Amino acid sequence: NLIWTRVIFAIRTLRAIEKQANLMQAQFDQWVDLTNWRCEKQLRNNILRIMVDLVNPTQFPITYSGEIIVGTKERRFDKEVLSPKRPKTIDFDMVVTNGGQAAGSVSFQVSESFTHWHKITKEAVTNERLGRLDCTKWQKVDKRWHAKYTSLTEKQPRDRTAMKTVNSYRLIAYQVESGKVVFDLANYAETHTLSPGTVLIEGGANWEIIGLREDSTPQVRRIDVKKVD
Repeated sequence: NLIWTRVIFAIRTLRAIEKQANLMQAQFDQWVDLTNWRCEKQLRNNILRIMVDLVNPTQFPITYSGEIIVGTKERRFDKEVLSPKRPKTIDFDMVVTNGGQAAGSVSFQVSESFTHWHKITKEAVTNERLGRLDCTKWQKVDKRWHAKYTSLTEKQPRDRTAMKTVNSYRLIAYQVESGKVVFDLANYAETHTLSPGTVLIEGGANWEIIGLREDSTPQVRRIDVKKVD
């Protein structure tokens, strides 16, 4: 009848309006990318300089806060502005052991977290990623160091406040030992929950604890983990 026809028409109209609003909002979605990883040996034999470009691939300037951690070196950002497609280079001076120099290969855990306020919704949007940076000296080519970055998690917006309320820890190191992924955690508020089967959230992914390390200390807990869906 006429009433139901009008109701159906109204519902379709509302859905069309909502779809248009979502499309408009998506035009203002923003994020920060890390690109062009590279490394070079410094004059001091045990120092390897890691460089990376921060890029805003969107159409508008972005004001962001957050941090990048390479190995044990941390770089923080507080309400900095990044213009569209104008890279900003940052660097980290990493100490390379004699063993790493002799092998011509070193790896570093990389974690990044950037937060900005959405221009339309005015809500805080956080993107977090976890990756690995492999630096290798090409002995047979140019005898220079080259960098390769491998992402270990997908880039996904997350509510950082909610995430940290659940986890209450700080990931300070990541490495692979004998095929096992090892996390070093600090400032864990509820250490009794660090047991096999516990699932942690880090870098936008879920990690299940599969074992506790005997070489842990009161300040740092070392755990073996595996990535889970």
